[in-house]
Amino acid sequence: MKPPLVHTATSHRRLPRLLYIGDHPVESTVASATWFHRLLSSYPADRLRIVEGNLAVSRPDRRLADVEYSVLRIGIPRLMRSRFRGHQSDVVFRAARWAAWRLTGIIRRFRPEAVLGVAHGSLWRTAAAVAATHDLPLHLVIHDDIQRMSAVTPGLHAAVDKAFAEVYRQAASRLCISEYMERWFHDRLGVHGSVLPPMRAPGIPPYSAPAAPSGRASLVFAYTGSIHRDGYQGNLAPLARALAQAGHRLHLIGGVTNTDLPTLGLGLPNVTALGFLPAEGFHDRLRRDIDVMVIPMSFRPELSRDMLLAFPSKLADGTGIGIPLLVWGPPYCSAVQWARQHVDSGEIVTADEASALTAAIARLECPNHRLRLASGAMAAGVREFALETVVDRFHDILLGQGVTSRV
Repeated sequence: MKPPLVHTATSHRRLPRLLYIGDHPVESTVASATWFHRLLSSYPADRLRIVEGNLAVSRPDRRLADVEYSVLRIGIPRLMRSRFRGHQSDVVFRAARWAAWRLTGIIRRFRPEAVLGVAHGSLWRTAAAVAATHDLPLHLVIHDDIQRMSAVTPGLHAAVDKAFAEVYRQAASRLCISEYMERWFHDRLGVHGSVLPPMRAPGIPPYSAPAAPSGRASLVFAYTGSIHRDGYQGNLAPLARALAQAGHRLHLIGGVTNTDLPTLGLGLPNVTALGFLPAEGFHDRLRRDIDVMVIPMSFRPELSRDMLLAFPSKLADGTGIGIPLLVWGPPYCSAVQWARQHVDSGEIVTADEASALTAAIARLECPNHRLRLASGAMAAGVREFALETVVDRFHDILLGQGVTSRV
């Protein structure tokens, strides 16, 4: 069932004819794909055109209703899952600017008034080239470290950073996922951006209070989202072991199965992979069946830039459900900074040590403590992640209003 469209205060205004060009599919699934789907869900369908790269293509049944989609071939998908991934990414990065001419027919028919790009893969360079060639404003979305998201070999990292700096300065607006990211780029590139944070799902019921703490002796902790084998999301294995020692459970919700668990170091009796849960009643089920939502980030030194720049979108939905958060990551990561900025929004662990996790788990065994954290998280989420607020802010930016202010 498709989520309802969002009707915002700006929807009656004449929004520009917007051409999206990006490697991120625009579909209702997970992570950034869902962010774009939510952001554009109320955009007038006749004023929006989507061009996706062929390395990650949206499924038709998950797309925006009545919006025309096209696919731009930029590489060979199977090579992205092979040892040639970096070499193909190098070729695509170098060729991305010249791919703009292949969109001439779409531009002639659609007649865009603005271009929306995303700093992922290499099609952000194509979006920038289209905007420059046709004298259109470029609105650039940045959710992650482009050096990592480009997937190029290390020899091209400097070239990616240089090209990104040029496009970042070219853009009419720079839409950063968090204030920490916006500050980081401003300090290095000398221009301000705007902050468009994650948005709460339109299907989340308007809960007026946090979930009542359960009386379960064995608490259920849950992680929702992708699990990358390089540990980008943080190492869940120590958490699973600490929970097992305390008699608690870990549920994994997303694209991992029980057969994957041993290879991820998660083959423990207290760990269960639930896969993707049905959208119908999803949030009610989380409130009923989960005691704590886990927000882990990586402690690996080589990922420190990623952890500062990335911002976990699960914070938006997690704060709306009304259950407490366990935020586990290095002190500099965005999730920890956010939790510290919003007092009593979550239990915070900043040490990569089993003893620190054990102490936090013990504190979360207190029902009153869990209720206090859930209340704090809900209050912070209402202020920052309301869908209507973020979408209206995006429309204001497209219309040239308040480009550098924050939500």
